[in-house]
Amino acid sequence: MNPDVAAVDANGKITGVSEGITYVFITSTVANAVTDYVLVYVSSKYITSDVYTVWHLGESENELANVDFSYVIGANDKTTYEQFKQNFNNNPDNLVVKSAGKEINLFDYVGTGMTLSLVMNNVVYDSVVIVVRGDNGTVDKPGNGIITSTDYATLSSILAGLTVKTPIISLLYDLNKNKILTVTDLSPMSLYIAGKATFTNLNGLN
Repeated sequence: MNPDVAAVDANGKITGVSEGITYVFITSTVANAVTDYVLVYVSSKYITSDVYTVWHLGESENELANVDFSYVIGANDKTTYEQFKQNFNNNPDNLVVKSAGKEINLFDYVGTGMTLSLVMNNVVYDSVVIVVRGDNGTVDKPGNGIITSTDYATLSSILAGLTVKTPIISLLYDLNKNKILTVTDLSPMSLYIAGKATFTNLNGLN
């Protein structure tokens, strides 16, 4: 139906052309009245999004931080798994979010340190670490997707030199995106927790 998404050769072999969804209609060569159709999803083997920033190892220089893992950043806090999946170019049915190795429920919040994987026919093609600015977490101990005073206290501890700064910490707490963790990152976070600032303050200040 849409040759820009998929092509079909004379033998019926379907080949993906670009990401998208299309129908392939089938007609019997024995009886033209016998027809059917299949719904075809064509997906990249990589996780991509027009809403969030997705960075893969090996891509061009990382503008946000020097990290040794692929990640997706830009989700608001209190974003459910179901809402999160809708913001990617991939088929949502092929996206799986896991927390410490276990898939979370659709209406649980996605948090820092959780992983998003692209799974098709039981094969994992791509996987990225989820980073929610302000929500403290690691892959071993993911965050809960909610920014609270506890997260604020963690940032204070990092700035005081009492907590070790890791690559993932530099991503989630560098709120003004200047690649330096300073007290200027504390202010917008405290305002947000107090309800005096919107979440956009935690996704890069001008």
